[in-house]
Amino acid sequence: MPTTTQDALVDKLLSGEPLDSMTGAAPVSTNTTVESGFEVTENVYADGSVSINRIEIAKPAPAPGTITPFGVSGCSTSNGSGVVRKTNCLIDRWDGIVQQNFRADFTFVNNGYDRIDSIYSQSSVVYGARSWKQESFSIGKRYENASGPARAEYRISADTVLGTFSYGLGLRVGANIGGQQYTF
Repeated sequence: MPTTTQDALVDKLLSGEPLDSMTGAAPVSTNTTVESGFEVTENVYADGSVSINRIEIAKPAPAPGTITPFGVSGCSTSNGSGVVRKTNCLIDRWDGIVQQNFRADFTFVNNGYDRIDSIYSQSSVVYGARSWKQESFSIGKRYENASGPARAEYRISADTVLGTFSYGLGLRVGANIGGQQYTF
């Protein structure tokens, strides 16, 4: 990020204005790459602020009866009769001030509706906040259907020197045709 952009963002914060990445504004550009076992989406906003969203890429689950060191860790995938199940997948966001994450289990169903099975282990860090609290952590729609994907959200509010802000991290599963899809 150019120094002039950094300076403008600091000035914006010092004048009491939130960065676009903090307000729910739509990004002006996105770029998705795969890095270190994660699908990483970098969102750039009109004011030059950036947010990073990551979702862990699932690895094949160990074969039944396989002994693994320290048990199962990280995101894994298993295939069954017409389903692909993802378990213990890390969903993560960071915008320079707020970091939120949680883990999720979700299932893709061939010729059926995909679903979010569970969400757990939520965590947040809000840099510079006087306090923060969890507003909600729930599966809002467990199954995808013709009207859209399954969805879950982890939402917090933070009391900062700039005021009180609400931050959300979501997971969307399904609403696809002929493939697997999960988004933030």
